[in-house]
Amino acid sequence: MHYLKSLTVNNYRSIKEESFPFEPFTGMIGYNNSGKTSVLSACKWLLKRSTLATTDFNDVDKPVEVTGKIVGVSAELLEKLESKHAKSLAPYVVADEITIRRVQLSPGGRIGDIKLYVRKPEVSEDEDPWASNPAGLDVAIDKIFPDPIELGALENIQEDVAKNKSTTTIGRLIAELMAPIRERHGADAQKALAELTSVIDADGDNRAEELKDFDRETSQKVNELFPDVSIKLHVPTPDLTDIFKSGTIKVYEDGHDGGRDITTLGSGSQRAIQMALIRQLAENKRGQSDSPTCTLLLIDEPELYLHPHAIEQTRIALKQLSALGYQVIFATHSAQMIKMEDAMNALLLRKNRARGTFRRKTIATAVQELVDGGKHTHMLKTMFELTHSSRILFADTVILVEGKTEKRVIPKLFEHLNEGLTLGCHRCALVPQGGASNTAKSKAILEALDLPVKVVTDMDYAFGQAIKKGWLQEDSEDMILCFDHFEELQRMGTIRLDNRRPDKHHTKIGYNALYENEETKVAVTNIHNSLLERGIWVWRRGVIESHLGIEGKDEEAWHELLINVKNQGITEAISDDDEVSRMLNWLIQSPVTY
Repeated sequence: MHYLKSLTVNNYRSIKEESFPFEPFTGMIGYNNSGKTSVLSACKWLLKRSTLATTDFNDVDKPVEVTGKIVGVSAELLEKLESKHAKSLAPYVVADEITIRRVQLSPGGRIGDIKLYVRKPEVSEDEDPWASNPAGLDVAIDKIFPDPIELGALENIQEDVAKNKSTTTIGRLIAELMAPIRERHGADAQKALAELTSVIDADGDNRAEELKDFDRETSQKVNELFPDVSIKLHVPTPDLTDIFKSGTIKVYEDGHDGGRDITTLGSGSQRAIQMALIRQLAENKRGQSDSPTCTLLLIDEPELYLHPHAIEQTRIALKQLSALGYQVIFATHSAQMIKMEDAMNALLLRKNRARGTFRRKTIATAVQELVDGGKHTHMLKTMFELTHSSRILFADTVILVEGKTEKRVIPKLFEHLNEGLTLGCHRCALVPQGGASNTAKSKAILEALDLPVKVVTDMDYAFGQAIKKGWLQEDSEDMILCFDHFEELQRMGTIRLDNRRPDKHHTKIGYNALYENEETKVAVTNIHNSLLERGIWVWRRGVIESHLGIEGKDEEAWHELLINVKNQGITEAISDDDEVSRMLNWLIQSPVTY
């Protein structure tokens, strides 16, 4: 199937200059006012020209340019088109791809002033690579990309489900129904319409007496002014297509007589019916793969007003449509709309004053860069596991935590310290990890995604992964002091070592002992501060439990701690409240830069 593979937008609304890669099914994620709707509108404008107003220009002194790469324009596709349309496209197709650009120089003006360009397949160095308005190109593009269907988040739902237009869902459904109905009932309908024609048509064989009287009386008056001229009232008989154009939706409910107009329903019910029609369209399109068209389905917040079960059904229907002659591009705030396999190509949109609307790298791109760079060839599996928590896609900062205690306790302590405000209120997502090695991999991926990331982990991370990464040197003065103290503790019989480090049975006591010793406490603090510059918080006492003053790592210990915090406050309930509070405040400080 052919589809819009990429879009490059310049000077359109909040988009100063940015490129957006698409798949047949692509979700866009971003906070309110990040520019998601602008991307959807730019897609529509590329394929369906309309005059842009002043508000559509980011800078009114510069032109709006939208460039799109279309892939899948194969020889088989061209054969399905009329010869004249195929001839308009063929000279510009290279490797089944064609690139077009639409340009409006200034706000307002005539629609004819909007230019369509197509990239030439071969050009010399001093030649313009763009051909301007080649004959028939705009129409040919329209033949492979019919009018996009655009469903806005807060636009008129009643129109989409009640008015039969080529750009509405009900219009598409009726168009799908027309062919089988015409085939099965066309003859009977034509016979009935012929009888009506004979009664009301100006030349009908059985013209109604009332119409004959009107014709005769009115013609007499016309004759007084124009001799030898007569008139007849002509009422054209609709054909089957005209009848279907008036098709709409009526809502029937148990316990109520007759159908109701959809405008009498609430927004939630209207949206549910709209998405049900989308699902039905997907059902109708199954098995139809011979069409030369790909229709863009542009949806802003398809989950709006819907119950969670309905959101899942809608996602499935849209996914099905994306394989049946529709390219689905949607903006969402719901993790339910982005499943693990689709998260890889989801677009993460952000906006700031300097850059306007921009996107972060897709997960697929980030992983590929790491693999191509020789880093973690098994990274894809880790990424799938990480994106299973699609919370990372909806955050400005991702907080990776290694331990179960951090996962359970940090969100509640943060909420208590910040008077009820959650990490989510600060656009932070807390994502648990399965160990230090997983944390290192996830951190690398998130950094490749340009996503700010912070890590909260045990001190053993500093003596393991941080050294492997080259962030700390094993032969540094601070490290040597710590290793020497570990050996002293082993000679005293306090701990046992494994590769110069406390073994798994003595991790807590070994690292806590470093903090209790005045000399190594300074070394531990230096190590802590060094990693802090990289966005990594390691507990100076080794593990979080030592700072909290709890022994257990179970629900009972966590519950008791949180009850005490609620009743007594952090200062009284936590043994090292200064360190814990410092960590909680650090989580929402400006992200670290490298």
